[in-house]
Amino acid sequence: MNICLISQEFPPQTNWGGIATYTWLLARRLAGLGHRVHVICKGVGEEGRVGEDSVVVHRIVNLPGSKWPYWLNNRYFKFQPVLFFSFMAAEKVMEIHQEESIDLVESPEGCAQAVVIALKHRRIPVVTRLHMPYFFIRKLNGIESTPEYRRMDFLERLQTRYSRGVLSPTRVMADLVRDEWKVSDTSVIPNFFDLDDYKPDPSV
Repeated sequence: MNICLISQEFPPQTNWGGIATYTWLLARRLAGLGHRVHVICKGVGEEGRVGEDSVVVHRIVNLPGSKWPYWLNNRYFKFQPVLFFSFMAAEKVMEIHQEESIDLVESPEGCAQAVVIALKHRRIPVVTRLHMPYFFIRKLNGIESTPEYRRMDFLERLQTRYSRGVLSPTRVMADLVRDEWKVSDTSVIPNFFDLDDYKPDPSV
């Protein structure tokens, strides 16, 4: 299969946390199984494409431009970067799709990184992997809901509900999303971990 992973986070440039580690390991494992893997992630500095074998990394710079819908250029729209990245990721998916047909796209629900491709290009199946929805992050940290935060919730929910498949690492996470977003058809697949990839460094 030709699989595309959309994740703002991906080592080494944007190695920010667990999603970066998950995407990196998933890309390697899928390639090891014989699949062709494209990773679309944020870049620092100039855009670029790295790798020509089983895993190809496309780093894009999240810069606004005149071609985006006028409402995205509204300086009062707090989550402009969220939608800018989603639009640019969708463009990159379609660019790759023209060269070599994409069979599947996987992306986290966080920051609705695949909401545009899920809504605009329905012929390419999108699978959303739950990591930690923004509504639950706020609940855990006692952050008050605001119109801006509710807009983020809306985008994440929209991507998840328009995805062909939804994956959750735990049943608890699947139940939270079912109750909050009314998404019931969720497959529970625990996060993978391989000690061959993570060896303790006794010097730390």
